[in-house]
Amino acid sequence: MRVSEPAVLKKVNNRIYLNWFLSVYSAGITAVLAWVVMGNDSMDDQTSHSPAAALNEGSLASASNGAPSASGNPEAKSSVASSPELRGKSGRRSFLDFCDDDPKSAWDQLTSGLRPDADDSDWQHAAGVLVSRGGVDACRDIFEYEGPKRGMAKTGALMTLARKFPESFSSFFKEKAPPISTDLAGAIAYQLSAKNPQAALKWAMGLPDQDLSHDASSWAFRGWLSNSPMEASSWLRDNHQSLDADGMISSVIFSTRESDPAAALAWAERITNNQDQIREIERALIFLAEKNREEAMGWIEQANYSNQAKARFRNLIDEEAMVQIGGFSANKSDVVVLKK
Repeated sequence: MRVSEPAVLKKVNNRIYLNWFLSVYSAGITAVLAWVVMGNDSMDDQTSHSPAAALNEGSLASASNGAPSASGNPEAKSSVASSPELRGKSGRRSFLDFCDDDPKSAWDQLTSGLRPDADDSDWQHAAGVLVSRGGVDACRDIFEYEGPKRGMAKTGALMTLARKFPESFSSFFKEKAPPISTDLAGAIAYQLSAKNPQAALKWAMGLPDQDLSHDASSWAFRGWLSNSPMEASSWLRDNHQSLDADGMISSVIFSTRESDPAAALAWAERITNNQDQIREIERALIFLAEKNREEAMGWIEQANYSNQAKARFRNLIDEEAMVQIGGFSANKSDVVVLKK
């Protein structure tokens, strides 16, 4: 049974957008849980010489600087527990509302052990509210906390500092130099790009780990592209040759291939990785064929690619071939060399 071209394109479009949504949703959800290397709370009372343990055991500044009380401090527990007003507040409304009303007292409850049922989101929220009110000084205080759930607290603090005080973030991050996960770095870069995308890119590109830097840079650019597509595209057009820019180019292609597939194809030709380039060309060709099949075939004929690649692209435009390959992925057993 032959499937009409619009129906095929609907299948393809659904898969594209589903994959994109899942990747963004996964990055967002994982980011708030991703500070695995910042402090494995189940190991807090054990001795380790890993980089994460070194951070947790004393590489942060030791001066208190008004930092919240550490877990287990008897004086802090006594002070918090003896306050009827504090107990009343926490009993009358949710802990998150309590954080918003009195973030310092809520933080003291957490760090003094009076909230043993608090989950990760409570720690992140409490730290985030403190930073939103106190800026970089509050973030520095939170980084001096060494007790349980410190990783979650530091995640909330960093995310809020990037969102609320991006001008202070880079210098603070350089000062503390915390190890972070790929997902968290991407989430931070995306936050930073909202107010100063080029500063966000500079921070991301300066990360010491190459893979971490690449992913964070791609997310910083996506944030810029979503807010100012013309400005971001122009910057990339001028700078892509000096960057590891394939991820950024893919973001431009994703944003343009439905409305202007010919422009998306022009961008795809700038991708340096052979298989990534094939994938992006195929996706853009499908949208172009939906608009104008003859134009798509004409693009294939004039393209400076190998006969093998051209044959693959022609087959792709055939509706039965599109259904057969189920999403046009260039798989490992079907390697195509683009260039002649």
